[in-house]
Amino acid sequence: MRTFEQDDFQFGFEIALGASYRGAADVGEVLATAARVNAGAGSAGSGWSTSPPSPAARLEIPYEDDALPAWFFRAAGAAPGERRPLVVMNNGSDGATSAMWLMGGAAAHERG
Repeated sequence: MRTFEQDDFQFGFEIALGASYRGAADVGEVLATAARVNAGAGSAGSGWSTSPPSPAARLEIPYEDDALPAWFFRAAGAAPGERRPLVVMNNGSDGATSAMWLMGGAAAHERG
């Protein structure tokens, strides 16, 4: 079902709606926001999604003379200090780092 005539608006709407599967958005919030969007004005609004309710630790990974920002999500059910396999994800620097939660972070977290 198409909600917007413009492809860019439809694409953004589908991404936001799909984010609800992993808890990164609320379906009702996405639908309510989409209903308020004036696509002809060229503004998609803001606040389409909410943050996933998972505990994360902010890290800095040393790299050459600098540091790379990172987030660490402890595996579901893991005790503090318990070693588990590590999954490293990179957004390729052309997308939002928050999208990594949807692109595999949530699934890896669930599987421990």
